[in-house]
Amino acid sequence: MNLQSEKTLRFAKKALESHIVAMAADKGIKITKARAQIANDIGVDPSSIRQFLNGEVVKPAPKTMQKYVDWLGVNPEKVEKSGPESKQELREQLDAVNEKLIDTERRLRASEAQIESTRKRFVEKRERVEELEALLAIDNHDPDLVDKYKIVHPDNAWWMEYSDAYITINTQGEEADFHSGPKQRVCTIPIPNLNLSSTWHHKVPPIQTYKDGKWEMVESDYWFLVDEDDKGQVWQRPNVDIDGQFYPSETVLVETREQYSARKKIETQEHIALLVDIAQRIGELYAKCGGWPDNEVTVDVEINNIENI
Repeated sequence: MNLQSEKTLRFAKKALESHIVAMAADKGIKITKARAQIANDIGVDPSSIRQFLNGEVVKPAPKTMQKYVDWLGVNPEKVEKSGPESKQELREQLDAVNEKLIDTERRLRASEAQIESTRKRFVEKRERVEELEALLAIDNHDPDLVDKYKIVHPDNAWWMEYSDAYITINTQGEEADFHSGPKQRVCTIPIPNLNLSSTWHHKVPPIQTYKDGKWEMVESDYWFLVDEDDKGQVWQRPNVDIDGQFYPSETVLVETREQYSARKKIETQEHIALLVDIAQRIGELYAKCGGWPDNEVTVDVEINNIENI
């Protein structure tokens, strides 16, 4: 299956929308909550599905599309069965549905074009706003001083607001009134995602190949089980040659959803502990170097959007 073909993309988008609407109706919940629950079942971020269905992302990454297709294969759309009908009735129904389908597809294409146009205008305006805000952060508004005062680049300004965690270095008054003085920011270090490196395999992955100008996922029969415990199964694949192209050996951990969630939680906790440790070390660095002239230094840690920690 070509995961990036228009047929597969249309199927995945239509099926995901159908599942989300059906779950919201069956459980009496909001569309956003149903979308988040299905995203959790699939093993992707809710924003990935939202961007795909809204047209913000036209072609998801092959790994994400594989997750969508795998999940939809296990969870097909429910189709209500009706009683026997005559061929004429079926033909009339088919013609009516086809007519609606053509009209819906026409309106959908027009809507997608409008959404994409609006999205591009929004991105352009947002980038301009971030650029102006960065420039206005300098008292005399001189762009030449941006580098001198180490103002965040506009392309990175987004993460200063929407990251999982931050380390902020402040000064806070002279030593005599250290606890009463207002905090004055020196700089902020954003950590966009506290567990972006965590990858889930619910089965051994296919090999991503590139041939004749397109990507294809090729299943391999050379995987063998190395070890298994309560944390999952360790599988290995030797070097393989596909159509004259060499693909190096690979080792993956195959987990159930529960095993993956448990591992991700532990890893995130370890990353938070590392974050706090680094903040403490920054404070120790300033203390060892003599602090800040005429001020005391504080180092704060802020954590956002982390559940079940």
